[in-house]
Amino acid sequence: MQSSYYFASPLVSIAWVLGVAVVVSVVSVTILLRRGAGRSVIAERLELVWLSTALGAVAVLTLQPGPGGFDSALAPILDPAAKVTLSGAAANVALYVPVGFFAAVLWHRKAQPIAWATGLAFSVSLGIELAQWLLPISRSFQTQDLLLNTLGGFIGAAFGAFAIQHLRRASHPMPRDMSVAD
Repeated sequence: MQSSYYFASPLVSIAWVLGVAVVVSVVSVTILLRRGAGRSVIAERLELVWLSTALGAVAVLTLQPGPGGFDSALAPILDPAAKVTLSGAAANVALYVPVGFFAAVLWHRKAQPIAWATGLAFSVSLGIELAQWLLPISRSFQTQDLLLNTLGGFIGAAFGAFAIQHLRRASHPMPRDMSVAD
């Protein structure tokens, strides 16, 4: 029964994290709409909620005791009967893509949003690796995880910056020069 703890607990925890994020999003939007807040304030609040959700999911998946974590949490979702799971490297990268994405979207007005988001991913990963090393949860500090998590944050930040840039272009299209013949 101990192995079922590692499979069920992270999934249940992530369901709770996502559920709380949805409830907080709905409540925040409702309150802000009643106060007459503009779309930018609502969007910024939602970006913060979803960045917090991504960070909560990272904490839930990486601070599980023993051999839990991302790979064992996803195994029953992918195929419970299969012997093959995601590789640890791909899982470490994929885990931090949402963190980088939502951080870049939240901080898109800052200079260098990709650098800020990547720095956040590195800092969070370093904090979690130190917690795994210091807490009695049978986990260890791994430099490879730190580098791969940071890479995932960078990839997510690049996607987030691209999405913001694409949305800006879509909302403010460049005028066509009518004098040039096609």
